[in-house]
Amino acid sequence: MLVVVLITILAVIAIPLFQQYARQAIVSQAQQEMLHLAILLERHKVRNFSYRGFSPTSIAIPRHVSAQKHQYQLMIVDGDQVNLKLTDEHALGQHWAIQAQPIDHHHYPALLMTSQGIRCKNNNTLDVNFKHCGDHGQEVW
Repeated sequence: MLVVVLITILAVIAIPLFQQYARQAIVSQAQQEMLHLAILLERHKVRNFSYRGFSPTSIAIPRHVSAQKHQYQLMIVDGDQVNLKLTDEHALGQHWAIQAQPIDHHHYPALLMTSQGIRCKNNNTLDVNFKHCGDHGQEVW
């Protein structure tokens, strides 16, 4: 009986800690992918003198898993005209913005990174757009 009680207590403590660790790992993976995309965007600009024409415009995180297990959807847009993707012929291509929107809005923060130096996240995912992370609850990463 004592063994069952001890296992139950350990499970009550360990499972939430593991879930939090797993969620943080996925957030870190999304941040890493955003930083990698920023490097690719800069390479594209060096070759083309503009970010315009850069592709891909959408990526799911984590990679290499089925669509049901994706936790983030990354979108890349023109930083000046956020309603246009960088592949749009009307995009200026002088700035970019990458937004990572969580599929599960209750457990993961929305992330934003721009070519103008903004790197932030917010648990209130509705406050995050391609220009800023909102007025309340934002954190710099």
